[in-house]
Amino acid sequence: VARAMSLSHERSSLLASSSTTPDGASAFFDAPTADDERSRARNFARWSAWGIAASAFVSLALSVDMLGHSHAIHAHTPTAALGGAYMPSRWVSRRAPKKLWSHNVPVEAIDTPELAFAELGRIELTGEALAVAQNGLELQSTTFGADRFLDANMTRRKLETPVYVIAVQASEKDMQKANNLKHVINEAYRIDTTATAVDAQATDGVSAEMGAPAPLVQIQSAINAQAWPNTIDLANDAAAPLEAEIPLKSLYYLNALAQARKNDNKLPKGWMGVSHHVGCLYSHLRMWQLHARAKNAWTIIFESDGLYFLAVAPWQLQSVVDNAPSNADVIFLHKKDLHSGQFVRQWRTGNEMLYMYNWDKVVGGAGLSAYMIGPRFTEKINKEIIGWRGADMVDAWLMLKMCDKKDSGDYNDAHRLNCYHAQRNAKPKHNIGGYLPEWYGVDKSTRWTDNWAQYVANEQRDVLYRDALNARKSEYNVEQAEIKEQKRAARAATRAARDRMRAHENIPAGSKSATAKPAST
Repeated sequence: VARAMSLSHERSSLLASSSTTPDGASAFFDAPTADDERSRARNFARWSAWGIAASAFVSLALSVDMLGHSHAIHAHTPTAALGGAYMPSRWVSRRAPKKLWSHNVPVEAIDTPELAFAELGRIELTGEALAVAQNGLELQSTTFGADRFLDANMTRRKLETPVYVIAVQASEKDMQKANNLKHVINEAYRIDTTATAVDAQATDGVSAEMGAPAPLVQIQSAINAQAWPNTIDLANDAAAPLEAEIPLKSLYYLNALAQARKNDNKLPKGWMGVSHHVGCLYSHLRMWQLHARAKNAWTIIFESDGLYFLAVAPWQLQSVVDNAPSNADVIFLHKKDLHSGQFVRQWRTGNEMLYMYNWDKVVGGAGLSAYMIGPRFTEKINKEIIGWRGADMVDAWLMLKMCDKKDSGDYNDAHRLNCYHAQRNAKPKHNIGGYLPEWYGVDKSTRWTDNWAQYVANEQRDVLYRDALNARKSEYNVEQAEIKEQKRAARAATRAARDRMRAHENIPAGSKSATAKPAST
């Protein structure tokens, strides 16, 4: 009996003293203990430590990534896109470390264009080459025999430079404009078009006819990417020199052709929104390759509507070639009076003056209606396309990215291309920065800028260039305000004189005439 009562007491101690819920059976066993509290604390500490470690790792990774991007930006990490868009690492150019530049002569001793161009282009001159540059041979005017002029007075040169006019051959309107431009140039230089072959397919300086020389002024087919496979053979021809060095699929914007080849030679739908820009890029690229293939010293390139935006007269085109600076790669011939850079030189042609300016300070650009390319252009532009892994919309890319950037060659501050702008008549002073001679706009003789040390300093230090530009703009604004005030004062004086006359003749103030009209008979 005693044992039975003891067992009964043990069982009753395991039961809840109050009414139970469905979970009441485990209430006794779920009661927290000191060990449970310590276990929870350890788990919380463990998970907190893991969270802090993970956060620190992520923060470190992001910091390293941002430092890498910052270094890439400061080191001018290559990108072909105009806006500096991201490009995969496999596209990034690997260039040799930059060398420390050692001046040919002290900067303040630069007194010839040859020394100035060598300093800006980071070209090392030694021995005879340095002596020639110091003699300033480029300051001497180029002379030609009488047989190379159109007139007995030797004022108008004959055309000796090939002219390529880009036109969409499937467009009657475009071909009409191109033929008109061709006719105007031929007339300006009195070129006998019957003596040369037709130029519909003229390439490499030789026309489609056997052995016949290609005409100087040629209409070259544009490349219409939207209409591919039509004209895709011309695009393949334009890309061939680049593909010999690097796969086309690795070149930004130019890779549209590589993708078209995989799409039955048709431009993929994803490219249709920029098909015009793709075709325009390949059209100009083909002209550049033809220029090199024909071994032209200079080539003048027009789009079909280039005549309407030309900043020089058609008969002055050869004169621009004759007076090109020795380091020139590109000379733009459109957009008259545009702020483009420092004044370089002026010269007389016929009864008019032509002016040459740098093209390296342009803040925006669109349209390649007329320009000329020099002896080293194609070699340099191909190198830049391959080095930077692509191109972009050809007009803004060439005028801004290639002409305004100073990160080419073995040194950080040499321009990718040496670009200039030529036009009739002088640009307004307030549109020009940097050094400007006192005689600019007044003297009408052939001469270069007269302080090459200042010219170089303003090219190398943008703050000097901008300060000079802003000072001339401020002076111009003050002059315009004074002129406006003088005109206002003159109008006020005229009104006052008219009012006095009316008062003297007793004419009502609202009358338009100060003299009474005689009565009609």
